[in-house]
Amino acid sequence: MPKSIRKVGATTCLIVLLGLTATRRAAAISPIQVTAGALQHGTVEQRLEALVDILKIPPDQRDAQLWRAIRQEATRMLNYRRSRSARHDSPNEHELNESYSAGLVIALSESNDPSVIHLLIEYSGSSRPAIDALARFGSLAVPMMLQTARRAEDDLNQKGGVTIALVKILRQPDSDTLAPLTEANRRQIEALAEGLLSRKARLRSDEVGNLADLALATRRSDLRAEVVRLATDRSAWLDHGVVSSFSIEFGQRILQAELKREPEGP
Repeated sequence: MPKSIRKVGATTCLIVLLGLTATRRAAAISPIQVTAGALQHGTVEQRLEALVDILKIPPDQRDAQLWRAIRQEATRMLNYRRSRSARHDSPNEHELNESYSAGLVIALSESNDPSVIHLLIEYSGSSRPAIDALARFGSLAVPMMLQTARRAEDDLNQKGGVTIALVKILRQPDSDTLAPLTEANRRQIEALAEGLLSRKARLRSDEVGNLADLALATRRSDLRAEVVRLATDRSAWLDHGVVSSFSIEFGQRILQAELKREPEGP
């Protein structure tokens, strides 16, 4: 990895990181020796260089120390995101930190160890690889995702991320998961959608798209009917505490698009 990484934008760094998995599988790569310490010491540029090398190693060939270092660094970067220090990053520092975090999530997403589920949830609000990995864990990840969807705090948009992951779990074949969805899990997801759509629940127009997607993915006619009601009846929003005409119109457009995207089945 060239030492000029500090001069490269976050987009370029991320393209490199995302391309490593495909490159690794498309061609034989000579063994790479990377120690866990290389990921835990030095500047962000140096850690990013080490991470790029780690991502070249097939997941099943990474030792326990490397996996532990990846989890610890992912936790450290989460804490940094939430700290006051992150607010004072220069544009270049922000790009490097975001690229590094994105690479750590890619590494986490390649793990089959359920111990990474909580970290994937924390990053799911801003990472498609995290969402896809949660869906791959299937029923193993459902209980923790349901807890996240119901909790009050949502500082990193985790609720949106886990909702998308739950939708994917409902729609994907069992062969795509490490642990297929159980009937009990399905009922719990349906109960979540039912609770979030209940007339006493407060709705936000910027969240209704994911919520509608979840309700429609359950294939329950009563939940679909509630989505239709919200999409067509402006007064229905009053039941959910929404009175702004702009918010209602914005939300209805989103719901109408979701209904067109997923027409009613037989």
